[in-house]
Order: sequence, then C-alpha cells, then structure tokens
Amino acid sequence: MIIIAPAETGKDYGTDAVRTAIDYGFHQMGLNRIELRVWAFDNRARKAYSNSGFTEDGRLREVTYFNGTHHDAIVMSVLRSEWELFRQSGSSTSANSN
Repeated sequence: MIIIAPAETGKDYGTDAVRTAIDYGFHQMGLNRIELRVWAFDNRARKAYSNSGFTEDGRLREVTYFNGTHHDAIVMSVLRSEWELFRQSGSSTSANSN
C-alpha cells in the first residue's frame, strides 16, 4: 500500500514508488510476474499501475461489500519481459496498451 499526503498527490510519487517496487521484484528477487488487485473505483491507483507497465488481466465482480455497496476488484500484472521493454522505451503509459 502506498499512501501519499493529499497536498502531494498528482506529483507522480505513487508511480515512482510502484516502479521502484517492480524493479526490485524483478532484479533483486528474481520474480517473473508481479500481480496485484486494486479496487475498481480507485482511479488514481489504477492509473499509477498502468503508467508503471501493469496490464489489466480481469475483474473480480462484487468481490467485497462495505459501506452498503458491493465493489469490484481489478487484477493487474506485469511480466519481467514486459517490464524490460517498458523500461527501455521510457514509456509513461502501459507497455501493453492496445
């Protein structure tokens, strides 16, 4: 979980933190795939993940219930091979956008 102070949002700190974690996972831990779940309504987080190379794999419909409403979760992932291409391109958008 990444928490950014309200006055600091919109400055790409979240995206930078995500990219640092991805790089660590692939280059220090030797992972081949990194997967996450994010609430469908969390547009800022989804954008940070997409801008870090993650691709949406699917949606878990109404997977949780809180505040009187059912909510979906989005499953996203990035593969080591995709991350390497993403880093080489210097892209600021998803490496797998259609």
